[in-house]
Formats: sequence, structure tokens, C-alpha cells
Amino acid sequence: EEPPPIERFRKDVPPHLVTTVLRCLEKNPAGRFQSFDEVLGALKSPRGAPHPPERAPSRRGIPGTARQRVLAACILVAVLGGSTLLVTSEGIRHSLGFTSVPDVRHLAVLPFTSIGGDTANQPLCDGLVETITSTLTQLEQYHGSLWVVPSSEVRSYGTVSPGEAYKSFRANLVVTGNLQLLDNAFRLTLNLIDAQNVRQISSTVLDITEDGVAGLQDKSMTRLLEMLNLELGPQTRDIVAAGGTAIPRANEEYLIGLGYLQRYDVTSNLDAAIDAFRKSIALDPRYALAYAGMGEASWRKYQASKEKSLVHTAVENCEKAYRLRSDLPRVVIALGLVHAGTGENDKAIEDFRKALELDPGNDAAYRGLARAYEVKGNLAEAEATYKRAIQLKPDYWAGHNDLGVFYYRKTRYEDAASEFQEVVRLTPDNFQAYSNAGGIFYMMNRFPEAQRMFESSLAIKKTYQACSNLATLYYVQGLYEKAARMFEESLALNDGDSQVWGNLGAAYYWAPGEREKAVAVFQIAIKGSEQDLTVNPKDAETMAKLAGYYAMVGESRKAETMANRALGISPENAIVLYLAGTTYEQLGNREKALYWLGRALERGYSLSEIEQQPELKQLLADKRYASLKLKSHKQP
Repeated sequence: EEPPPIERFRKDVPPHLVTTVLRCLEKNPAGRFQSFDEVLGALKSPRGAPHPPERAPSRRGIPGTARQRVLAACILVAVLGGSTLLVTSEGIRHSLGFTSVPDVRHLAVLPFTSIGGDTANQPLCDGLVETITSTLTQLEQYHGSLWVVPSSEVRSYGTVSPGEAYKSFRANLVVTGNLQLLDNAFRLTLNLIDAQNVRQISSTVLDITEDGVAGLQDKSMTRLLEMLNLELGPQTRDIVAAGGTAIPRANEEYLIGLGYLQRYDVTSNLDAAIDAFRKSIALDPRYALAYAGMGEASWRKYQASKEKSLVHTAVENCEKAYRLRSDLPRVVIALGLVHAGTGENDKAIEDFRKALELDPGNDAAYRGLARAYEVKGNLAEAEATYKRAIQLKPDYWAGHNDLGVFYYRKTRYEDAASEFQEVVRLTPDNFQAYSNAGGIFYMMNRFPEAQRMFESSLAIKKTYQACSNLATLYYVQGLYEKAARMFEESLALNDGDSQVWGNLGAAYYWAPGEREKAVAVFQIAIKGSEQDLTVNPKDAETMAKLAGYYAMVGESRKAETMANRALGISPENAIVLYLAGTTYEQLGNREKALYWLGRALERGYSLSEIEQQPELKQLLADKRYASLKLKSHKQP
């Protein structure tokens, strides 16, 4: 390949020197200088044009001027010919504007840009950055001097320059790149930069035809390892080449899907990711990574939309990926994600442990393992594992979000608030972060702050979750009509969440003149909850909510049976205990209602949440409740 021009490394090199050096580097010998006389002439000429070579001197002697030229040529050979000295001498390299690769490599791969401003190619750039970063992270275990900043951290900080990477992460090395779509090829430019001094160390250009797109990651990784002076050993080669496809277009669609999947909190990105993965699979039906991507994207979309058909799609694709390649961390993690979500917690723990054996530094595997431990009731292991994930990637919003949700479920509201506020700081455009933060403030009886958070979430994007949360806030303040309208708005955006239907039923029940509509809405909530339990038959919280819906429509036996099932699965879950208490109060069993609410209070459940519920007004007036409150509750 052609050598890069000097101007790329140093801007102030005289033009005639640039042309002279490039002619010295001509691949065709006939195009190079034929003698040092020509080289000297080019150096003396301001235009870099060589003088014609002179005749060879007479054998009888060398004239003085010619002798001087020979001496000058010998000196020039000592400088130009001493290429080994130029490469290895730090002093000379520094004087010429070059910087060597440090022994300890703290590396950040910054977002690649699409040349020409073509936004259609940006997901391909993002997918390429993700797979390069992920592969480099797997190589940390074989290169003790290498530490890679997760691509998620780079995105969360909005880091786009080497200087920012050094300030934010203390990365001493940065990889930048750009991708250009030509008529029948891709041109990928990679640059390795000394982040502290903002000096370019090396650069490379890869021109890859459509037939060679399948090797885009492999070739870029090989070139990057060379630029980093890292040995490409057998184990390294296996990781770089793992899971690829020989079909160029399938690889391209996979990278596009992977790029969209990096911000799965944006619903339109999930649709685009699913479409790209589907195309990739159609082109290569044995492409395991594409199946894993399809499975994960389908599951993420199910979590956002509650569309039940997506569960089957997620499970089917993840299992297919695992049958094809059970040795790929991304495949194993995707399967673990689905196993955990469908109640197969023992399988999920096995999956995530295997992923960590394959890739000991994988934060996604740590977070998945932590959630599986939590559901199994091993809370100490769960918290330690959540924290370990954050230690690996302290500035990735998803790790803090998961730990915040864990603290919320364990009624550690102050800790949860701290984590969700950190999510807001890391991703200030993340509507989910504001909605979650508002939910915690609600549980802490900090209603004005909760409302601000919910409204901030809706200002970024109007989602059914934020509408539902704001409606719940109206409900506990006795604004039942206003709550009903907001729940209706939530369901207009997404009518697949049974809990929102149940909340709307409660709002209708208490809103003046609307009680007759409540039973039909509770029946919708019942049907949806029953369907949810077909996805995860061990979901105790869904069971506890369903018990309450049965109670509201007068199906007392079903309500009590479902409440007992929930309590049998999660007897220490404060949310389940609270819901059991409200169910028994609706059934007219005050003794059991007080008992389970007392158990919830002992575990730190929100006092304001209990005391703002209209269905508990008579219980709150019972002297026995006051005794329970004094005995067991700790103010948040």
C-alpha cells in the first residue's frame, strides 16, 4: 500500500521535501531517484525537481567538487539510510513530531464518522466501533498492559476528541476513524493518537471491496494490533476471527444492527436493529452472532412494548445462536438475558458464569448474573456482582440503572436515588433515567421533585412509562380524574402493559362518576397479567398484582390463591408483601392485611405509598396499624 504523506504527521514540512521523500518511496524502481546526485538536486531545489545526473568521473581521479558530492552523499546515507535509527530513537522521533506507543496502553476507541455526512452509514460505523472495542476488551486477558475503555462509557460522556478521552478516562491512546462508501468499496481510515499530547502515532487506510466486507472487523483489528505493537498470537487470532461470516452483505447488516442496538432505550433503534439482523440471517442462515443480535433486540423491544409475540422470537433466536456457537460471549450473554427474563434463573446463572469464563471482564455478564442472583434470593451476592459490574465500567449508565432498580426493590430508596441521579448525569438525554429518578422520589414522599423528573422525561420523549408514573403521582394526591386521563394517555402510547390497565381501573373506581368503567378495565388487566405469567411463571410481583385485580372484580378465591402463590415464591419481597396486604384489605380480611403490611413496613417499604392509597383509608384508622407503624417502620 502507498505510504501516508508526511503532512499527516507534521504540517510544517516544506513541500519540496514532501515530494522528495515520496519519490524515494516509489514502488516502481524506475520512478525512484537513480543516484544521490538526483536526491541532492531535489533537496536543493525549492520545487523538489531533481537535476539531471552528471557523467561518471574519470578513472584517473575525482575532481574536488565531485569529491565533495561523494562526501555529501555519504553523509546523507548516514541520515536517510539509517532508517532503523529513525524508527527506534525516541529523541529523533519526538523532534520530527512522532510519538511511540507507550508500554502501558489505556485505550479508547472514539466514535467513527461517516465521510460525506451520510447518516445512513452511521449505524455501520457504530457497529464497527462496538465490535472492535469488544474484541479489544477480550484481549485484555492476554495483554496485561492493555486496558480498554468500554464503548458505552465513550458514548455516555459524548467523547469525540483525544483530549476529552484523556481528561475523562485518562486514556493515553485513542483510536479514531472514518468510513467512506465508494462506488464499489468501503474505505476505512484508522488513526492511533497519543491522547495526552494530541500527537498522531500512526495511521492506516483499508480499502475493502464489497467482496471483502466480511473481513472488515478482522482486517481492522489486525492492523490496530500492529499499530499498538501487540503480538497477534494464536489465542488473539482466535478471538479476532471468532464468529465471522464469509458472506459480505450479511456481515454488513450485522454491523448495522449492532450499531442500532447500542442505544436500545430508543424504540426506533430496536426496530431498525431487528430489520438489519433479519436481513443478515437471511443472507447467512448459520451466522450465530446475527441470531444472538436478533434475540437480544427482540427481547429489548418486548421489555419496552410488552408485545408477547416478541418473547418467542427472542428465545428462538438466542437458542439457535447458542446451538451454532456456544463459545462466543455475546451469544451466551444474549441467551442468559432471555433465560433470566423468562424465569429460568438457574440456567441464566449458568449462562452468565460461562460468559465470564470466556470473557472475564464483560460487564454485561456481571449485570445479568447479579439480577439472576437477586431473583434467587442471594442478595449479598447480587449486590456485590452489580457493584463489580460498575467497577469494570463505572461510567456506563446501564450498570448504575440496574443497581438503582435493585436498591428500589430492596426499599433502599436513598441508595436508589443516588444511582438514578448518576444515570441522569451520565446520560442527560435518557428519558428512562428521569422517569426512574422520579419513581424513587415518589416513594420517598418527595412529590414536587418526582413531578419535575416525570415532566423532564416527557419533555425528552413522551413514553407510556413516564405518563403512567405521572398519573400514579396524581392518583396518590387524590386527583383521580386527572390520573385517569393520564393513564389513558399512557395506554394510547402502549396498551400492552397490564399494570397500567390495572392502575386505570383503580383511577376509574375512585374518580367521581366513572366507577362503572372499572370492572371492564380490571378484566383487561387480569387477562394481560395471566399472559405475562405464561412468559415467566415465577414472577411473584406479577402474581401479587393479579391477586389485587381479582379482588377488585370480586373473585375472592382466585385472589387469595394468587396472593399465597406470590408470597410462597418471594416471602421477603417488600413489594409482594405490600400488595398482599392491599389485596386482603379489599377481601375484607383486616387481620391478614395488617400482618402483611406490617411485614412490608419491617422491610422498609415506603410509608407514604401505603398511607396515600384510598383503598387503605379504613385500615389506616385502625389503632393496630398505628402500633405496627411505630414498631416497625423506619422513615426513608
